[in-house]
Parts: sequence; structure tokens; C-alpha cells
Amino acid sequence: MLIFVCLFHLIWFLLLLIFVPKLTKPPHSQWFKPTHKIPAFKEKSTITVDGCRLRYYVSEELHTRDNDDRTPKQIICLAPPLGQCGHLMYDPLIAQLGTTDYVYITWDYRGFFGSKNKYKYGNDDNTLNSCALHSKIRDISIHEFALDINQILESENIECVDYMIGFSMGVAVTLEFTVCFPHKLRSMILLNGSHGTVFSTAFQPFLRVPFIGDLVAEFVSFMVAEFVSFMLNNPYLMEHLRYYLLQPSMKYYLRVYVTIFGSPLLQDLMGDHYLFNFFEQYLNGICDDSVSLYHWFRAFQELHSHSVYHLLDKIRTPTLIVSGMFDVLLPCLNSFEMARKLPNALHCCDVYSSHATILENPESCVYEMVMFIKRIQKYKDKQS
Repeated sequence: MLIFVCLFHLIWFLLLLIFVPKLTKPPHSQWFKPTHKIPAFKEKSTITVDGCRLRYYVSEELHTRDNDDRTPKQIICLAPPLGQCGHLMYDPLIAQLGTTDYVYITWDYRGFFGSKNKYKYGNDDNTLNSCALHSKIRDISIHEFALDINQILESENIECVDYMIGFSMGVAVTLEFTVCFPHKLRSMILLNGSHGTVFSTAFQPFLRVPFIGDLVAEFVSFMVAEFVSFMLNNPYLMEHLRYYLLQPSMKYYLRVYVTIFGSPLLQDLMGDHYLFNFFEQYLNGICDDSVSLYHWFRAFQELHSHSVYHLLDKIRTPTLIVSGMFDVLLPCLNSFEMARKLPNALHCCDVYSSHATILENPESCVYEMVMFIKRIQKYKDKQS
């Protein structure tokens, strides 16, 4: 079975090398012009009902807006992927939309970065012993992440979000928020995500292969139980692994990756190594403290144990789904299943990208997102 899987993915990789570079230029490459400056997000915090401190970021202070007759700005919540700190993943969209008509909010998931400890336990955020989330057996979950969004909205006195955009794990969080608080979300955009039980399709681009999901689940369980525990007890090894193994290997891998999926426009704007810089920032955040590393592996288990598939047909929220044809982490099969069950969903499967469509082919991805936002705004104007 293992030999079969290895041969399958070797053939898949060769097809990428042969097929993708020969595709024609994306149809919206002349349209995408990210000319707006990325705003300086203000860091804020709030306390949840169970005493967890959440750190979140806003592009504009909502409480100090002028009370004039101007049309109020629309609220866009950016649900980050697993392990991402900040808004970097969504910069292509922010640079296209600007801040004249929109306010952006993003946050650190509980258990990660600035959202780790409970206020009554002091300020030592970077050790597992100081993290009061461990007072519960299930210290993090997709449902808790969704409840945290509501806490942030209440802290900012926001009754309803105009758009919530989720990427990867952010899709699961956005869907969970939708089923928990349907009246607080007008529309959503789901990028390269899944409706749940992610190991059942991971590394299976076209069809579900028997036992692959079980193998991935057992591997992640081993990483949580053994590897992470060992690395936490030997922090110098974690730093050496990141610096001497992960960074060099990632740099050479991404050279091939950018050749296949890199955006020429983003290379011109952000440099040839923009994807490597993204992954470098990603790895630094995960590997720099033990709590985030532990919860990073735990979150994979939560993603597999969570599902809203049985509730998709009850979600009436207008939805745009974007997937990557060559995504092997969360294959486009998941997006097709979501689009089939969601009553008000539009699905765009991009043939130029894999798991990070908004970074690999922002021309088409951002175009579809902006057109969707404009359609929602036009419909809202007609209703008012």
C-alpha cells in the first residue's frame, strides 16, 4: 500500500512539472493591480467567558469613527490558516480592495501566539506549564475558535460581519461560526478548505484511497504523543531542526514550487522569494515557542474530529468557494462536496494552483473574491 501511494504521488508530481507550466496565462492577469498600501493593524485583546486572553488585530479603530452621513465601512473578518500569525496570507486581497470602504479584523487562535494564557496565570506565555488552557482536557477545538470570534465581535460592538474569509483551517472555523451564529454573518468566502474529517481526503487528490486517512491520523497522533513531547524537552533540538533542516530544504523545495505555481506579479511586487518568506514567517511563529508547536499538531486532530457536512444544506449564507486543482493537502474534492450541498454557493476551481491559491494565482483568485463582494454589495443596496 505504501509503495502504491508513493508511486501515485510521484506520477502526480511529474504531471505538475509537465502540465502546469504549459497552461495559458491566467485570464485576469491584467486586471489584478494591488496598488493599495497594506494598513498598519492595531493590536488589541479581550478576555473570553472562560478567562482566555485573545489577541486580535484591526485595521482601523472602530469606536472612533466620525459620526457623519458617509456610508459605514464594511467589516471583513479574516480567519487565518493553522499556524499563521497576522494578515500576510490575505495581503493580495487587502492590497486590491484598500481601506477606503473596508475594515479588516483578524486574530490569533486560542493556544497560539498572543492568545495562549489566561490572564490570572501571569505573563509567561511560552511554556506549556504556564498555559491555563491545559486546565481542560480538550484545550482547543474548532467550536471554541468560532466562539472566540463572537467574543471579539462583541468587544468591538459589531452586530454583524459583512464578509468572513477563511483559508485552510479558517474554512472550518468560518463554517462553524456560520452554524452557531447565522444571524451575525452576511456572506463568506472559503479558500482551499474542507467541511471536516480532513484526513479522509488528505494526500488523495482525486479519490479516497483506503487506509490513507487512518495512516495520517496515526502519524499525527504519534507526532503529538512522542515527537512533540521530545522536542519540548529539548528546545535546542527544535531550533537546530528548524535552522539546519527545515529552512534549507524548504528553500530548495520552494524554488521548484514557485516555478510551477508562483505568481509572476507577486514576484515583481514582493520579490522572487515571496513564498519562501511566507513559509519562513510561518515556521518562525510555530517553532519559536512550545505552546504554539504543541497546539499546531493538536489542531490537526481537531480538524479531523470536526465536521459540519451534515449541516451544509441548512446554511443559507451566500458563499464563494475557491479551490486549487492540484491541492493534495485539502483536495478540491472537498470544495466540490461543499458546493453541492450549500444552497447559495458558487465554486471556482483554479487550475493554476495547489493549496495556497490566493498566493499562487492571485490574479484569478482575488478577481473572483472582489466580484463576489461587489455582487453582495449590489444586492444589499437593492434591499435597502
